[in-house]
Amino acid sequence: MDPHASGKSIHLPGRTASSGVPLLTSADVADAAQPTDSMDGSDDLTPVVLPKKPSLNLSDKSVPEINVESLPLDSAEAQSKFAESLRATFFDKSGCVILRNVFKPNIMNEYNSWCGRHFDEVTKTHANCRHPKQSDKITINDVMERMSLDNPDLLMSLLRNSSLNRALDALLGFARFGAVTCHCIEPGGDRQKSHVDFPCHVRSGAFWEDDPDMLKQYFTSHQLNHVLPHFSVQALIASDTMGKFNGSTEVVPGSHLIHDVDIKILDESFARRMEPEFVNVSLKQGRNRS
Repeated sequence: MDPHASGKSIHLPGRTASSGVPLLTSADVADAAQPTDSMDGSDDLTPVVLPKKPSLNLSDKSVPEINVESLPLDSAEAQSKFAESLRATFFDKSGCVILRNVFKPNIMNEYNSWCGRHFDEVTKTHANCRHPKQSDKITINDVMERMSLDNPDLLMSLLRNSSLNRALDALLGFARFGAVTCHCIEPGGDRQKSHVDFPCHVRSGAFWEDDPDMLKQYFTSHQLNHVLPHFSVQALIASDTMGKFNGSTEVVPGSHLIHDVDIKILDESFARRMEPEFVNVSLKQGRNRS
């Protein structure tokens, strides 16, 4: 579960991309019975048995960190081992990972200057420049489109970063960027409601109206727990240093393993029980959280 965010950051959803592994957590984690759907509706086909989800462990609240500068990736074998290790950590354990030393400070400073030049125009002309669930968060929702027109070299520096793409490809098989947005919380801004980000943006976007029945109309439990998490990853790039001092993103490591977490987070008593589990993530400028 990706809950309370602040500071300035770039959100890069890969594939359709954004933590499709829905991050969150709790004690009422029950493993789902495996569905046995047949492809054509007949009953005489061999059922499809999916692997069980790994068991949830909330006692380890650490967020794994990888220093990309120290990775020995000079061979195909080394790259394959890195991808396998990252997938196991991300999908079976924490549901999130910090990549250190992904972007150079000069790229982040150029990006921040670019944002500064666009904020005034965006806030005056874009009706949806304010986050629907956090009014003191300004968003630039069309970073790719805007930057491709006035600074395509900077856009390519952001999107063609080899460390970022290696990680996204490892998690998704082959990643592509579905959206790139800038999030900036104003000084004194309040925390955001705890929520599950991509692919459904539960308690983060306005579409679902915090209505679990509406969510169930669009997705089966099987899709929410076993399909969607493997088609979307959200990458948050800290264009400014982020920590408790300026309100960085908080996460509950391992919460993606909670069955039906997208629906449970809409229950206020469940959301309250999650509050003590959150970990504040500290990121230096140019570091990445996937």
